[in-house]
Amino acid sequence: MDQIEDVERTLGVSLPNDYRVLLHEFGDFHLPGSANITFESPAEALKTTEMAFWCNVGSPLSALAISPYDATSDGNWIGFLRDGDFFQPAIYEFDHERVRKGKNPSLWTKKISSCLADFIIEYLERND
Repeated sequence: MDQIEDVERTLGVSLPNDYRVLLHEFGDFHLPGSANITFESPAEALKTTEMAFWCNVGSPLSALAISPYDATSDGNWIGFLRDGDFFQPAIYEFDHERVRKGKNPSLWTKKISSCLADFIIEYLERND
């Protein structure tokens, strides 16, 4: 999927491998369940991240929102946090009510899984 590489070049940062593999295999997709999880392509995730204030204009992208996540609050998202030249594999919940509290993502995120694959398995098991 050239779109993944295009976004990585644009951002100057690598995406987590399990996200890359998942999108190569399935493209954009929706998970069943009540949390409204719809994994976006990297290009759409970048647009969402920029429009929803998950990043600060003029600053390097510190987070990437990849899906809505209405499990705890309507309007939250899940995604990755940046660590230098790559996004960490861990999945974080982005709290839409706290995002304006500051540029530091630790003020508006909470780690909810060690990686995307584990998150999906745990989520599907909870929503059987």
